Amino acid sequence: MIVGIMVLVVSVGFLWASVAYNRPIVLLVLMHNMSMYASSFVEEEHEFWFYMFAGVSIYLAIQQRRLPWIIIASCSRLLYMWNPKGIKYNHLNENMRHLLANYPVSQTGLLVLSLAAINAHSLAVRRNNNVGHGLLIFCSIAICIYKLQQDDATNVLALFLPWLPGTWLARKIFVMLTITILADISCKKVSAGPWMLLMVLVARTHNAAVIGLLYLMTNAIASSKLHPTTTLSAVICLIHMAFFATGNTNTIATIDLTNSFIGFDEYSSVGSGILTFLSTFCGPLSVLMTFLCESSALTGTQTLVSFLLFRVTAIANLSIVVTVLRHHLFIWSVFSPKYLYDLVWLTLAFICIPISLFVLVSK
Repeated sequence: MIVGIMVLVVSVGFLWASVAYNRPIVLLVLMHNMSMYASSFVEEEHEFWFYMFAGVSIYLAIQQRRLPWIIIASCSRLLYMWNPKGIKYNHLNENMRHLLANYPVSQTGLLVLSLAAINAHSLAVRRNNNVGHGLLIFCSIAICIYKLQQDDATNVLALFLPWLPGTWLARKIFVMLTITILADISCKKVSAGPWMLLMVLVARTHNAAVIGLLYLMTNAIASSKLHPTTTLSAVICLIHMAFFATGNTNTIATIDLTNSFIGFDEYSSVGSGILTFLSTFCGPLSVLMTFLCESSALTGTQTLVSFLLFRVTAIANLSIVVTVLRHHLFIWSVFSPKYLYDLVWLTLAFICIPISLFVLVSK
């Protein structure tokens, strides 16, 4: 607890004193940290992030009187309705996920549209990279075929492709995505397209549309000429909102293992662990990688530092919370899983540092 208090004070002080653009994020940190002292707020944390991002979007729509921010706010509401929400109402079927399960053709159509949107924007960025053009389109087609084969909702369409082994195809997709990223680096024009295709591959099929929406929303934020304060606040909120938009909660029970064996014939502790991590955090990784690739090097560095400090303050504050509330009735069912998730969030922040530096240097 003492260490947590010291880390919290130092992190918040560093955020406040470093640069002026960080001060609104300090207010965001304080509001989020205070909410962690109530078990109901921990269970329904998605409400905090959805309404914070929607509030920022509506504020900018009113202030700037620009249509894109109204569209972004509408998209955040659509993401809110896409998957089961929180813990208390996770059992309800009043969401797009269960609706699409009854209409497999619509789910397949959204998958194709999402891949097309990612390709259209990525191809516009990579104008002098013909190798990357072809590989990106080929990867998209292969991912679409793989999803049609593996997903139960599209078994009717998968009957036309019984001759193509799913494991072999997944391995080839991983290889092609790696080559595409290396081709981008050689042309000094890093694009978020290959990273987004990887996120679509490891995500559940009905979440492909979520990845596509997050990609377009992040690009809109990165391309808008906003004050750094506003940009960083919107991106931090969107990163955390994306985690819950893909159907995750602060409980271990909602971790999806269906995509933990992509490309594997048998169980692999390391490989399956990495795929489970990517599948669970495909939403936040989509936002973070897209923003780093599409924004300037200075803005990307500021976002990375702010995100890292935010996660450090969050885990320090939660260490104090679990110590103070160690006799709480829900300490093991609510606060303990949340603490584990925050540790993984911190790991994600540290993992993104070398990847982000690699992306920023390769621009």
